[in-house]
Amino acid sequence: MEATCHGGASHRIITSASLSEDLDDYISCSSEEVLLEKQPRSLNSVAHGLAFSNAASSSSLLKKFLHACPALNNQPNVHGDLPIHMAVASKSIASLAVILSSVTTSHSLIFARNLDGATPTHVLADTCEDNLQEQTAVLIMKMLAKCLLKQNHNSDVSDIARAKDSVGRTPMHVAAHAGKPLILQALLDTFQEDDVDAKINAICARCQRGRDVLAEAKRTKNNDACLSICLDVLSKKTTSADDDSILHTSTTNTNTTKTKKNKNKKKKPPKQKTKKNDKHQVKASAQRSSSSSEEEEEEEEEEISSPETIPHPPEPVHDKDDDDDDFHVVVSARRRRQQRAQSRIDNDNDNNHNLPSPSHDDDDDDDDDDDDDTKIPQSPSSSASSSTTTTSSSLAARPDVVSATTRRSAHLLDLEVTLSQILGLSSARSLSPAQADALRLYHQSALAELDEAQTETELANEAEWRAEQYM
Repeated sequence: MEATCHGGASHRIITSASLSEDLDDYISCSSEEVLLEKQPRSLNSVAHGLAFSNAASSSSLLKKFLHACPALNNQPNVHGDLPIHMAVASKSIASLAVILSSVTTSHSLIFARNLDGATPTHVLADTCEDNLQEQTAVLIMKMLAKCLLKQNHNSDVSDIARAKDSVGRTPMHVAAHAGKPLILQALLDTFQEDDVDAKINAICARCQRGRDVLAEAKRTKNNDACLSICLDVLSKKTTSADDDSILHTSTTNTNTTKTKKNKNKKKKPPKQKTKKNDKHQVKASAQRSSSSSEEEEEEEEEEISSPETIPHPPEPVHDKDDDDDDFHVVVSARRRRQQRAQSRIDNDNDNNHNLPSPSHDDDDDDDDDDDDDTKIPQSPSSSASSSTTTTSSSLAARPDVVSATTRRSAHLLDLEVTLSQILGLSSARSLSPAQADALRLYHQSALAELDEAQTETELANEAEWRAEQYM
């Protein structure tokens, strides 16, 4: 009786009365409020203490209290546990038998939940400390199933194994995570033997954390027995409606995030890696031939490799041979333009070398000074209409200006080729709405960059013209 004496006047009276064999008289003369009084320290009723105790006399005392006050069966403690939760936690078969036989609504007690949403079966699977207690838990589970069938022959005993707590875990999740193969097998035995689909669905059921029973078993070390039970059930039905292995499907479900990422990767169309690399190689070769500064080359390569400059549209669905023809046409046109630009630069350099050397005559210097004094700067518009040979020869005398101008010309040339490629693809292909939207955004981005590059070129030309006028 020490388990029932945890403080409180009524409990001390119960203890002394039981020792003097006057407990029946005390129960008969006590009111229901006295019997339902909770102990002040643990906030358990006397029924909780008797149900948790494994003493020989506890079950007989519990039977007398429940007969006098059946409401004790439904009185929760501070954690929401009923006396049936306490009985299965201590593996007290005698106390559990008394509780189940004391009321006619034992079905509600079997599926009663505490504050964590755990049923007695959840508590049973989570409180086994050794193999002996695990074997006792199997007997208790059979008692619960027998009680269900006794109350209603049409009851589905497997509901014990499918009950979920507040986070969606079934007793099978708890047993697999705790590494209790005997309890896990007993829970599977509550299903009909030939109902393989129901067993597979129970193993593949996921809690709110996204883990099924097999995943819970994998999280525990040295849990080969539970893993073997799950795999044995999953292997009984080898294929599904899609001719996929059920075992493969369950194993795949344990890696939900990776599977979703792989599916998303498959849905995305492949990028034009070869075309992008060829395009960058041609542009890089033109830059290296026209610029001698390593810093300028590094800046240009960063602009080329930056995905934020011009987003690449998804590859439209079309014939590969036609796409290769269009690409070679675009690359050939771009190469011809680059060759013409390079030839103009070479001609300017030749003209610069053929210029006569300046004279050191004093009279000529005076004439030059007079000319400088009388020279009137012209407007940029009139300068633009002047001869190309004069401008190119003056630029050739300044290698840094030639390098910057060449880089801007190559960049403009590349943008023009990109726009022509976009127009060619949009006119020659039937695109889906998503591809058309992506191509339209790509086109707008390219136009915006082309306008910006042209503006920078105009400003640079004006600055070069002014510098030339005042040299």
